[in-house]
Amino acid sequence: MRSANESRRRILIDTNVLIALINGAHPAHESVEAQLAELQAEGHALIVAPQCVYEFWVVATRPVVNNGLGKSPAEADELLEQILNTFQQYDDPLALLTNGGGCASRIRLSASAPTTPASSPICGGTGLHSG
Repeated sequence: MRSANESRRRILIDTNVLIALINGAHPAHESVEAQLAELQAEGHALIVAPQCVYEFWVVATRPVVNNGLGKSPAEADELLEQILNTFQQYDDPLALLTNGGGCASRIRLSASAPTTPASSPICGGTGLHSG
């Protein structure tokens, strides 16, 4: 028979799940929020990888007409801060998540040398969404 600790898992939260969780208008928002809350209540570790953090910020700041959330960099920073304060994070050996100021100041999307956001650590009926 399995112990309680053996049945708990570390679950990586995909960027699409983060977008559905944050975006109250997303068709899967309520389902995602409920399922994440259930997983957390069961004691599973919900984890966000650095790549998902970067992808989330890019989608959050992309215009709505281009399948983004249309948020300003400051709004995206606030949403990302909520996510990072809710979910566990994988360590980032390159320190991409700890260098510099806010997310907007750490992302420079250019054709020549893109860089990534830095930031700080979700769920259970948190109402975590932007609208």
